[in-house]
Amino acid sequence: AAAAVKAAHPRVTVEVSGGLNLEVLPHFLGSEVDVISMGCLTHGATSLDFALRV
Repeated sequence: AAAAVKAAHPRVTVEVSGGLNLEVLPHFLGSEVDVISMGCLTHGATSLDFALRV
């Protein structure tokens, strides 16, 4: 699908996301996909509570 979009609209940025993980990442390398968004990179991160006084 990404190749068809790029063929019709070469200047469009194609992003894939949803259900992606490090195991399926190689399937998108070298494809017409420009951006890969993976929630698994941030799901395990701990939160940080901080304040900024100006």
